[in-house]
Amino acid sequence: MLWFAILTIVVGGIAGAIWLRMVQLPSYQVSSSGRASTTERALAGFFGTDAWYVILAVLAGATIGVIAWRWFSQTGPLVVLAGVSGPLVAGLVCLLVASVFGASDFDVRLGKANPGDWVAIDFQLRSWSALIVWPMFGVLPILIASLFSRDSTLKLRRQSGNRGRPPTADLGELVPGSDDAASAK
Repeated sequence: MLWFAILTIVVGGIAGAIWLRMVQLPSYQVSSSGRASTTERALAGFFGTDAWYVILAVLAGATIGVIAWRWFSQTGPLVVLAGVSGPLVAGLVCLLVASVFGASDFDVRLGKANPGDWVAIDFQLRSWSALIVWPMFGVLPILIASLFSRDSTLKLRRQSGNRGRPPTADLGELVPGSDDAASAK
């Protein structure tokens, strides 16, 4: 479990570095009167930060989910815990890396700007609901893999001879239509 935690932190750090590299922050231009303005296209760019975060969440979250399935599929509920918490931690680390190394203190930078200067906005996630994409796509590979994987109880059913029915000896109850129910009459 420790290696998985380390892996999620590393993936989150790499995703944060990629996020910083991919996003081109919109800027405000300071006029001679001291007013700051931006273009309509730059206003649309405010959502580019969130869009790249979601794209990274899909890719990294699904990757962590696949790894969680490969490492923990035989552990029962632990695979779900790993598939949710791992990507969530990676998403938070991604945010942390971007907030530490990205542009910040917009007000201070704008106050120090000279007329004609372009001042980039702060690097931040504007829609916190984007964080949920990480665990959502972390669980998706687990759901798909569990749908198509062989169930360990099928082996028990084949061994007990009750094909398509749960083994009655393990449950301690009679199942209608089973050989035990017919002999009990």
